[in-house]
Amino acid sequence: MSILEFSRELRDFIREDVHGAGERTLETAAGLAAEAVVVGNTFGPGAPVDTGFLRASFRVSKNQPDDGPSTPPELPGRQAGDPPVFDTRLSATRGVRLRFGDLLYVTTMAEYAIYLEEGGMLRRNGPPELVGTPTPFVAPVEARWPAIVETAARQNGFGS
Repeated sequence: MSILEFSRELRDFIREDVHGAGERTLETAAGLAAEAVVVGNTFGPGAPVDTGFLRASFRVSKNQPDDGPSTPPELPGRQAGDPPVFDTRLSATRGVRLRFGDLLYVTTMAEYAIYLEEGGMLRRNGPPELVGTPTPFVAPVEARWPAIVETAARQNGFGS
């Protein structure tokens, strides 16, 4: 094998196997984190649901925040325990190709999101084991970021 062939193979290996797998790991980790914040998974409880407006207002975007709606519509007569009225599905990072150096934004313009995260409100709905517990949904995910990256790396062929 010539030096030129070795050099080309080494470049291809780094581009595809190292750099490419690293970017796939970044995308996987970002998707797991976004999902944990919004709908919940093993890394976070998800945003609390009453009407579903908060969850439906989340936006996922690359390198620039994407504004969503800012205030929920009035829902007179709404009672705790009523089923959500807004779609709570999340597209997470599907269709968002991340490269090293990109920023991923998971945003909501729902003004009460900060109160839910920091204000000590208790969950009124959701899985029975979470009803009556505090509502932080971002901080638990931030605390588990190293585990999210580890999981994403394993899913993309790094580690054991």
